[in-house]
Formats: sequence, C-alpha cells, structure tokens
Amino acid sequence: MSAALVSPPILALVPAPGGASLARSLDGRWLAVASAGQIWIEDAGTRRQRATAIAAGDDLAVTASRVWVIRGGRLESMDLESGAIEVHEVALGGVVRMCAVAEAVVITGDRGTWIVRDSGATHELAPHRTFVRAVSHTRILIVDNGTRAIVDIAGIPSGIRLEMASRILDASPLFDRTTCLLLVARDDHQELVVMRCSGSVLSRTRVRHVERIAGASQALRVALAIDDGRVIVYDLRERRVLSADRPSTTACEVAFDADGRAVTSVSRHGRSAQLYVRRFD
Repeated sequence: MSAALVSPPILALVPAPGGASLARSLDGRWLAVASAGQIWIEDAGTRRQRATAIAAGDDLAVTASRVWVIRGGRLESMDLESGAIEVHEVALGGVVRMCAVAEAVVITGDRGTWIVRDSGATHELAPHRTFVRAVSHTRILIVDNGTRAIVDIAGIPSGIRLEMASRILDASPLFDRTTCLLLVARDDHQELVVMRCSGSVLSRTRVRHVERIAGASQALRVALAIDDGRVIVYDLRERRVLSADRPSTTACEVAFDADGRAVTSVSRHGRSAQLYVRRFD
C-alpha cells in the first residue's frame, strides 16, 4: 500500500469563527470546506469542486442531500442538487453546534437540542444543551447530565443507555451501521473504544493527547488529530499506524472518507489555514 500527501485546489482557508470549517457526508460523497466566507463542495466521485451559494458561518455539516450552516444563531441549509437555500425556524440560543447523520442534523444550543431532517421536519430531543456526536447513519451518542446513551433517530427517537463511567471526549461512526468509535478519558491516558451501537465493547486501544477522531464509516480505520498538530491514521484491524503527518502546530480538524482511502485535515496557522489530503492507494 502506498500513500500520498497532496494539497487540492482549495487553499488559503480562513477558518470559521468557531465550530467546524470542514465536514464530510457519512456516505463519503460530499466534502464541504469553509473558505474565505464561502463554502466549497467536492464530489468524491468526480473530485470536482464548486463554490456554493450559501455563505460560511459559525459551524458546518453535510448530509446526503444538503449542506448546513449555523450563522449568527440561525440555521440555514442548501440543497446540493438544486442549490435552493432554506432558513429553518429553530430556537437555538447562543454558541450553537451541530453534527450530521445520513439525512438529518442534530443541533445543540442554549435553548435545547433539536433534530432537523433533510425533509425540514424538526423534533426536540431536550430543552437544554447536551453533548452530541453522530455514531452511525441514523444513531447519535448523547450525554445529558451524566446519562450516556446511543439514540436511533431514524423515526421516533429511541435509545440504549450506556453503562460507562469514563468521560467521553469524542465519538465517530466506524466500519458499518452497527459499530462506532469512542474516545474516552482515563486517569493517565485515553482509550479508543470500538463498540457496537448496542453498547457492547469490541476492543480498546490506548492512546494519548488525542483532540479529535474521525472514523471511516465503511472501514476499520481512524484519523487521530493530536494536540501537537500531528494527524495519525491508525488501522484498528491490523493495529498499526498507516501514516503520520504534522501539518500544524495545534490540533487539526479531520474528516475521513467512507472507505478509509482519504483523510482530509485543516491545519491552523494563526488567522490562516491550509487544507491537506492524505490518500491511500
């Protein structure tokens, strides 16, 4: 296997004021990057890039058919085929963040936690802020006042409570629709926990100084954003490092494509940033 580190045409990125400036849809098709006030979309099938009509904001997410933006406490989305932009009437409050499953985003703000679907339908999960991460095409991990649960939001939300005392730092989809990856804190180290969405733990891997994780939704590979600016790609099946780059001096944003063949990262250098891609043949 060979690997190549390349810089695509999207360069000189200006990070959004907080939140994500990089997002990939769970099916791996769409990569969205916030750049100088614009959002650029790349189609993985053709690798063609185009600027969108929707402007960058405070946070960014992509589903199978829409790109989503939080800007000034307001939620907007754009249809990726037609380019039509929609403003969603959701009470958000300050410091709003979101994560995307296949066909919905979950919004967390001071006034509550909401599901907003690609269809436009909304559903309140909680009347207050919670910790939420996507862990499969239809499931999210939610931490609410110490209660940890995997919630399926495909229809009426239903959850399975996790018997886990450790603090959860991050989570990501991994391998298939029934498996996920958690980054948890221990007393003197961290662990990558591969887990069924039913709550059963499959494996644990000891790590240190990881800020963010991004798993491949159709492979047992994970990208680790380390606090010193390294991006490490680790194969959980073979238990070996596939690549290690240091594109930054601080933790990068990272996104993995569905089959684990391309890792995209945004490295930050003061007020500017650079987009990097590591491809595996």
